[in-house]
Amino acid sequence: MSKSTTSATELISNLKNFKKENFLELARGLRKVKENTPELFDEVIKGLRLHSRKAYYILNVEAELQAFGISDERLLEIGWTKLSLIAPKLTQENHQKLLKLAETHTAREVGLLLNGEFPAPDSKVLQIYLPVKDYDIVAKALTLFGAGLVDGSLIYKEDALVGMAKHVLAD
Repeated sequence: MSKSTTSATELISNLKNFKKENFLELARGLRKVKENTPELFDEVIKGLRLHSRKAYYILNVEAELQAFGISDERLLEIGWTKLSLIAPKLTQENHQKLLKLAETHTAREVGLLLNGEFPAPDSKVLQIYLPVKDYDIVAKALTLFGAGLVDGSLIYKEDALVGMAKHVLAD
């Protein structure tokens, strides 16, 4: 990728397929762009519809994983979500244990276990998709019942939802 022969459009085209299929190759491609044609980096991530924060996060996670010589196949099998949770905590002493944890648990369970919490064995999943205007209403209601908003994401929403349901059903 030399400055004179590679355009942002070509770089975007080359990296687009990796965005969904192989985050490791996406990270490596982004790293090459950043190192070889830094003046095109912002244009490329914009063309890939990545926020700069996410692009740098992908670069950092891949760099953290690279130090351990783990096969791409194993990393891809574990998946981006779980790897992004364990990567900052990996050391030479614990990386095999954390990789095994990620291979044998869901992303939610990995997040809880890394924070010293234990997933409830009888918990159920409730996943809903809302239009933005409805999400804003639900988020506001959940904050009234104890949820918090951190960097645009709701925290403690499960307890707030249960509290809200109990309140509604008590009437």
